[in-house]
Amino acid sequence: MVVNFFNIGSLFAIGPLVDFVIHPDLQNISPLTEKMISVIESFAFPVSLSSFLLFFVSFVFFGSLFQAVSEYVVQKTRFKIVEALFSDCLNSFLSAKWQFFVGQKQGEFINLFSRELIMIASALGQVSQFTVGVVQIFFFLSVPFYISWQVTLLCIIGIVLLSIPFILFGRYGYVFGKKGTDYSKEFISLLNENFNLLKIVLGFANQKKCHTDLVKAYVRYANTTIQWLTLGNALFLLFRPVAVLIVAIALFFSRKFNVPVSEMSVLLLGFFQIAKSAGACVNMNTAIGNFFPSYELMKSLKEKADLEKQFTGMKIFKTLEDRICLKNLSFSYQENEWALKSINIIIEKSKMIALVGKSGSGKSTLIDMIMGFNEPQVGCIECDGVDIHKIDIDSYRSRIGYVPQDSVLFNTSIKENFLWAKPDASEKDIKEACFLAHADEFIDNFPEKYDTIVGDRGVRLSGGQLQRVALARAFLKKPDLLILDEATSSLDSHSEKLIQDAIDKFAIKTTVVIIAHRLSTVRKADHIYVLDQGKIVEEGKYNDLISKRGRFSSMVDMQELTK
Repeated sequence: MVVNFFNIGSLFAIGPLVDFVIHPDLQNISPLTEKMISVIESFAFPVSLSSFLLFFVSFVFFGSLFQAVSEYVVQKTRFKIVEALFSDCLNSFLSAKWQFFVGQKQGEFINLFSRELIMIASALGQVSQFTVGVVQIFFFLSVPFYISWQVTLLCIIGIVLLSIPFILFGRYGYVFGKKGTDYSKEFISLLNENFNLLKIVLGFANQKKCHTDLVKAYVRYANTTIQWLTLGNALFLLFRPVAVLIVAIALFFSRKFNVPVSEMSVLLLGFFQIAKSAGACVNMNTAIGNFFPSYELMKSLKEKADLEKQFTGMKIFKTLEDRICLKNLSFSYQENEWALKSINIIIEKSKMIALVGKSGSGKSTLIDMIMGFNEPQVGCIECDGVDIHKIDIDSYRSRIGYVPQDSVLFNTSIKENFLWAKPDASEKDIKEACFLAHADEFIDNFPEKYDTIVGDRGVRLSGGQLQRVALARAFLKKPDLLILDEATSSLDSHSEKLIQDAIDKFAIKTTVVIIAHRLSTVRKADHIYVLDQGKIVEEGKYNDLISKRGRFSSMVDMQELTK
């Protein structure tokens, strides 16, 4: 509002300046100049060219100053809104079930939080500028309306008629925006996937195919972006002749209605500003249409995450007092295909429980159930007699130490990876956990020791080193429940022996659930459950199961034969 006041003031100041040039003696001046002279005299300024120049320059200066301030406020507000959208969306994602992430490509999230969020931020700026442009048009219209409502009305009719084609073409912004979002999502997903699997790409000597696929995906995205940018720029540039035509119409009818030259100059400049703002609004209308697909993608992913919200209760889980029970538990990923069927397991405190079975028998799915990643369709999980749905899931998981088969680390130092797991850990705590996991043996040999950068996903460490750091990270939490999902299956015999020794020591004072591929590693387990096709087919201690000569015994014999 303040900016528009100064802009209108600068326009009105042009009339007297023209009159001073044409009529230095101030004879036969326009009514507008007469009123401006009255304003000058009311401020006790001398009626001179210098006074009007001072007023004109002052209006322009303060108008520009307030416009700069308002631009800062608009930009700050815009990014605050984007920050709120980002935070709200991220909160929905991080509150969703694990299955939500399994059902999406990583590239979709990367694309959303990079390209699409930038598009939304840009569109919000365009919306604010569009609003400002519309307001400016109405304010600028007051100037020519004051001088000649007849000329103004005829020019408005011309602007409306000439703008219709541009508004219609602007609708293609949504079409190009939808294509741009789809192709960007495809390109980012493919890029992320190929770089995550780059070792496989190199191993298969498939660099050429990788390069071809990525370039094709990029070209599809680039071509759509070029079309959209060309459309926006073309509409803006083609509106220039419209602006000139509007000014010409204003000039023609000003002569027809005998508008004084000084007032005509104000009127023409007013319509030039109106046409300029109208052209910017047409261009921004196209950009705003391009933004909607980005917002729709963010909204659809957020709604999907909200529908798949992670269950959680109100009871804070402090420590495991007695046992965890899985009662008549059944779970399926697809209808009529049970991944787990009628599972009954008791995990007693300070005991080691082993889950064994061939690949696809349901062992990892069972671990996901215990960690609360999946919900059973039938049955329940109880911690110390309390249904897991009544327990705050974050407090429950915070008391679990988890080491998967393929552990990963963040691309930072070894020390920072430990502090990520336990921010308040002291240097003594970290070294004790590493000593227990036999990780100190190689960390102390690194030139930078605990400040050694491990690389993306821990790629700078060997498999055995990476797994021992991951195990130390779990030990550092001093969990009530340690879950090991085939943590030694891909290691050499030396690394496996070190890690197994660490697990055996740690198991003395905590509860351990272990999935084992090598059955010799579960000799010391207090209870073993044998799974097959999602069902428990045998259970008992190691020696008892061997003496039964059943499924477990056959699996042990098979491994002995293959040594």
